[in-house]
Amino acid sequence: MRQARHLPQRWYWSIVLQVRDVIRQFTQGTPNCNTNPKATVFGIPKEPVLESAELITSRLTGAGSLLPPVYGEAWAKGHATGTPDSTFPGTGRRTRQTCGACRFQRVFAYHRSQYSRYSAIYTDGSKRADYVGCGVVIEDIMHGYRLDTSCSIFTAEAVAIYRALQLIDSTMPRKYCIYTDSMSVLEALENYHDRCHPVVCTILDITSRLYSKGFDIVFCWLPSHVGIIGNEQADSAAKSATTHLPLVVPLSDMKRVILHHIFKIWQESWSQQLDNKLHSVKPVIEHGL
Repeated sequence: MRQARHLPQRWYWSIVLQVRDVIRQFTQGTPNCNTNPKATVFGIPKEPVLESAELITSRLTGAGSLLPPVYGEAWAKGHATGTPDSTFPGTGRRTRQTCGACRFQRVFAYHRSQYSRYSAIYTDGSKRADYVGCGVVIEDIMHGYRLDTSCSIFTAEAVAIYRALQLIDSTMPRKYCIYTDSMSVLEALENYHDRCHPVVCTILDITSRLYSKGFDIVFCWLPSHVGIIGNEQADSAAKSATTHLPLVVPLSDMKRVILHHIFKIWQESWSQQLDNKLHSVKPVIEHGL
């Protein structure tokens, strides 16, 4: 009987280490993400999150920042991790979703108390099959804008921030905190490069100009659909906008639309190949759009 060959020990451990790294990516986030135990969303530990403003501040020469996390004494002693006091109306019981929403509401209220001198601006984007829009809420005034249906949800979220900056451009210099639930847009603002999204470049440009005029602008992520009134109003404005905003559709969005149309034509042609043996095995063309 042939004996089983043993793998060289060095080769064996290289496989083990690779598997370990893959498991860590799913359990702890990717290695490139910030894993600082103090990284928080509104003071609540969460990874990966945007933690500091220093990267984008240096690129804009002080012209804006991602809002640093707030470490309040009260939250450090357990408010952020404790059970909220609110209960679901009429039941006397706390649901998992309700507790999460109440927790964010309480932390957000504390956050606003720490940045009470900053006027809050809420932005949001919305995309459906035949509709794309964005919304901005400034001092309880809702602004909604419709975009070309070829625009992506990323573009909608970015345009909302851009419109917010345009709206405050005509006002006296003040302190503003722009809230958005799009972490991807904030990451794009922080990780600027020469081939970045055109709306992101415009945001960085106008923010720099506003800062030179005396504005103090910070950006902050907040979760969506947790009962924060301003965010809900921005979401409503984005979903029901009637004012069309003229905007050149970014090439990245047009590329996605064109590829989708090509795959649609390809699928229609492939669906007619009934005599093809492969058609019964793979009737639908898969694509990553």
